[in-house]
Amino acid sequence: MPYSRHHEITAFGERRSVSVWAEDERCSIDYVTLLQRVERGWSPEDAITTPSLRRAELTAWGETKRLFEWARDPRCRTQASAIATRIARGWAPEDAIA
Repeated sequence: MPYSRHHEITAFGERRSVSVWAEDERCSIDYVTLLQRVERGWSPEDAITTPSLRRAELTAWGETKRLFEWARDPRCRTQASAIATRIARGWAPEDAIA
């Protein structure tokens, strides 16, 4: 069954509608993106906290770049999506990239 903005999901031990989660201070994306992520099978916590790859910037080694730019950097050993997930989980920027 497809999710709707009124469909409830449980994250961080709390059950709320998708539209309410989209307004939560921990959510870094809009509700449409949140809906899409949940429908694709993302864990609720990752769906809520992982920044959008299009807009997210990260500072590491004294440089600030967007995540897709970091993914092309020679020091990077992973994809932009993995960097975003690692940052959402609390990794240090340099560790998330390398």
